Amino acid sequence: MGTLFDLQLRADRRVGRTTGQRIAFGSSLLFYFIAAACGAMVFYYSPESGLDPVRASLLASIVFFGGAGFVLQIIGSARLKGILSGADDYIDSE
Repeated sequence: MGTLFDLQLRADRRVGRTTGQRIAFGSSLLFYFIAAACGAMVFYYSPESGLDPVRASLLASIVFFGGAGFVLQIIGSARLKGILSGADDYIDSE
């Protein structure tokens, strides 16, 4: 595993994340927490009418913060070593 045409992939070297990726990953955890808090508020909030704008805005906040957290998690966990340096992604075995 980790080879392509018997060449070792650089991604298997566990290259560290950049500072921006660490910030993005931490922000994604914060956004997931906010989405969960909005979900709890929707559960405990009792609307006065069937068409309550507060409940609708809380549901929209769940979608926004959940989606933004997912995107930031993908950005924070991407392997950017070959993309940023412009180097080849394979190591010659010679």
